[in-house]
Amino acid sequence: GRSRGVSKMNFDSKINFAAVYSIFPASLQLIPDAKWRRKKENIVSGLPTMHIIIDGYNLIRQSDAFRRFEKVSLEEGRRALLQSLSVYRKQTGHRITAVFDAWESGSPEVERDRYGGVAVLYSRKGQTADELIKQMVRNRREEVVVVTSDRDISDFAFHRGATAIASPEFELRLLE
Repeated sequence: GRSRGVSKMNFDSKINFAAVYSIFPASLQLIPDAKWRRKKENIVSGLPTMHIIIDGYNLIRQSDAFRRFEKVSLEEGRRALLQSLSVYRKQTGHRITAVFDAWESGSPEVERDRYGGVAVLYSRKGQTADELIKQMVRNRREEVVVVTSDRDISDFAFHRGATAIASPEFELRLLE
């Protein structure tokens, strides 16, 4: 059910950003019945922080801006995205994790890195980023927002009490 006061995001309509627990600076209203368990205060806004999980290549490929960098190289596409996410993290104080596929050529374990305060995960060999994101949602210990335009991942997140936002909608706020 919808025990966390979270509504499913409709990818075909405008998103009510207040329903996303004010993760965006333009929407600093809380849902009155939202349960804020195990939250840290956001130093920037004084509101509870969230964990934003980014489907990295999905966001890059849904974005005209990031796709231009990816045409130069995959590394440039990731760097441009991570640089924008780093600035956003500093502005909002939210915990951000970008997840990328490495299932064809990755190592036997999930690889972890950091870029400007943003956690970066590369899926292990044989595991897709989608599977890693689902695992993170399944094992979450805090409020989670998943940024993806992948219907399967967004439905998975919703059915486990998390919020999903379409990549183009998040990009609008990211590049403001």
